Amino acid sequence: MNPFGIALILLISALLSGSLAVYAWRRRGKPGAGIFFFLMLGTTIAVFAYGMELLSATLSGKLAWVRIRYAGTALIYPMYLLLALWYTNKKKWFAPGRVALLFVLPVFSLIVLFTNSLHHLHYASISLNTSGPFPMIAKTYGPLFAFYFITSFGYVLLALAILGSNYLVTSPFFRRQTAALMLGTIAPLAAAWLYNTGMVKPLGGLNILPFAYIFSSLTAAWVILGRKLFDLRPFAHGMIFENMTDGFIVLNKQLEILDANPPALRLLDLLPDHMGQFGNKAFVNHPALIRLIHNEPHAHVQIEQDGQVFDAFRTSLFDQQQNLAGHLISLRDVTSIKKAEEALRKSENQYRFLAENMNDVLWMMDLDLKTVYVSPSIEAVLGFTQEERLRQDVQQQLTPQSLRIARETLAREKVLEKQTGDPKRKATLTLEFCHRDGSTRWLETIISGIRDDQGTLTGLYGASRDVSGRKEAEASILRFSEELREKNKELQCLYSVSEMVRKGQTLQEDILSACVSLIPQAYDCPEIAGCRIPWEDREYKTENFARTSWMQTSDIRVRGNSIGKIEVCYLEPRPEKDEGPFSKEDRKFLDGIADLLGKSYERRLAAEEREKLIEDLKNALQEVKTLTGMLPICASCKKIRNDQGYWERIERYISERSSVQFSHGICPECMKKLYPEMADHS
Repeated sequence: MNPFGIALILLISALLSGSLAVYAWRRRGKPGAGIFFFLMLGTTIAVFAYGMELLSATLSGKLAWVRIRYAGTALIYPMYLLLALWYTNKKKWFAPGRVALLFVLPVFSLIVLFTNSLHHLHYASISLNTSGPFPMIAKTYGPLFAFYFITSFGYVLLALAILGSNYLVTSPFFRRQTAALMLGTIAPLAAAWLYNTGMVKPLGGLNILPFAYIFSSLTAAWVILGRKLFDLRPFAHGMIFENMTDGFIVLNKQLEILDANPPALRLLDLLPDHMGQFGNKAFVNHPALIRLIHNEPHAHVQIEQDGQVFDAFRTSLFDQQQNLAGHLISLRDVTSIKKAEEALRKSENQYRFLAENMNDVLWMMDLDLKTVYVSPSIEAVLGFTQEERLRQDVQQQLTPQSLRIARETLAREKVLEKQTGDPKRKATLTLEFCHRDGSTRWLETIISGIRDDQGTLTGLYGASRDVSGRKEAEASILRFSEELREKNKELQCLYSVSEMVRKGQTLQEDILSACVSLIPQAYDCPEIAGCRIPWEDREYKTENFARTSWMQTSDIRVRGNSIGKIEVCYLEPRPEKDEGPFSKEDRKFLDGIADLLGKSYERRLAAEEREKLIEDLKNALQEVKTLTGMLPICASCKKIRNDQGYWERIERYISERSSVQFSHGICPECMKKLYPEMADHS
């Protein structure tokens, strides 16, 4: 075992983790980037120090690098715990005092190590062992080493427990990355246990723990960077979906329940086991909800249960091609609003008291849409005081598009009121309001009419609730649906090509022709994508293929040589991504297709070579005729009796049954016997 080779691997790994630390530092304003930076920094220090320790030839030099390595580990273990707390959204543990407390034990262990020469509590004895492939530190542990081991990996065990509990309750969408973090957390724990207990004894006493650090850091990098958790973390799902007071149920277009937050489970008396069931079965106790998801002309019903009243709204979700992707059912507890309406009929004073203490915005307007009353909660929701709101006209309150929707809805409701004559008629709108700070908020509003004693409509009143979080959730669901759709296109293409390759009966030309048609369909903009595959001396391409400034290429290699390539082009400019207008996923997909075609052709070549070899062997065996068994031969003339009982000359018998050809001559004995006169002269 070469120490320089191992050290080189460690130093390269340290460079990689250091690069990740720099990447995290540049994004230190992002949530979780600081934790990831210190984790990568600690990993870089520990791995680099161990590499230099291996290269050091003296005991003093090695001990210096050991101290530096322990300084790195003093960062790693608390960061494992902080990463788990951040990932599971346990914000209360990030108070400065609590974070500082996490470093008390690692700092104490460092002090013990750095002063070991005074008390020998960490290492009882230290020497240089030169009997192995390379010099290593031979040591016996002191009484406080066990304290360092237990406290350090206590952090890891606690982090593992936090991630494990999160795995059991998190959405299936995030379980894969949670499991990856758990695996990365287990790696250093297992490595340290196996190494320090002597259960694993690598060649030359090599410490396997730094290699476990490398694995853990790469795992964390895959989860955090590959899943873009600096921008979208799993608990963002909880912040938007799980922790909202309104209930939300997500159904696919087949009306199967995909997800539901705790308020929805509580309001409908559902259990987690209902996930995956069809709505008809899960909502059997709520017929109004079944009508809502099945051809209900109005996407709103009201449900009363155990003294609670809540509104149920259905929002159909569509992808970018306006294809139905599913449904979002929102459940809003309007018990307080119903009580407020009842209080309005009883007493103006009671109404005001209730209105001023609600989180929702209560308001009244005349028929010209001029605000005549608004509750104090307007300031908390939209930033305006009551006085400022009363001075605003409706054009200042709503965005242009929402204003148009509000006016159209009001006109339509007036017509419907005349047709139906229903004085209890209500309308529900979700409108975009202007905030004082220049931003906008989405408010869902239930509107009712104010009538005089004769039942004539004189104004409007309603309650508005900030549903910006719900709109964000809807947008997130649509975004996730689009990502899944794009992944599905790639998988469908890979599956189609692999099926053609697997069957092995399709001609190579047909496979390549099919690929140039299938590949563009897997890209984001298939309508402006073209494909070309030059293969040896032939070319396969789509009709619209052209060499543009927006191209992606992948070589097709067979037995180490390039025999072709796949070229994909966009005919129009697209937004910049990782490789021009193409993403990293596009690159992986194209490389995967190229690799599949190359390996397929290799298998075809191998099969053809195998068939040729078999044919050659058959031909060789056909030419070789073996003589076996007993041959009756005349003792005098040496003729052989054939299968028909006739005597044949031995030359004819053998030549007919083999590829042997005879040439004749006379041996010296026969020459003397038959031609003595010639034998004398020979």
